[in-house]
Amino acid sequence: MVECDGQQQAAADAAEELLRRHPNVSAIVCHQASIALGAYFGILRTGRTIGSAGVDTYLDQQVALIGFGDVPAAELTEPPLTFITSSAWEIGYSAGQRLLQRIAGVDLQLQSVILPPVLIRRGSA
Repeated sequence: MVECDGQQQAAADAAEELLRRHPNVSAIVCHQASIALGAYFGILRTGRTIGSAGVDTYLDQQVALIGFGDVPAAELTEPPLTFITSSAWEIGYSAGQRLLQRIAGVDLQLQSVILPPVLIRRGSA
């Protein structure tokens, strides 16, 4: 695991350093969209390509890249970035239902709500 301060430039620097120190790395997973965008540029600075081409990935020095969240800019990169996200509609609906129950006087216990992740598969992984 590599940490950075949450800025795209820091993510680019961290990804570049990671790949230079550990050239066998074949995939990077980022905890948020802006970090994934920064890592994208860090990977490019090492001269490696981004994507997932199957068995030849390691030999071709490709790096799979995936992030959590999603941003419109993800479709502007080449290849477009792959993300895992949750449906904003489902999050809002679930929260709204709980709020309406609370307003109606229903005594609610603390509850964990797990929403299924959505894989937005593009070309980077």
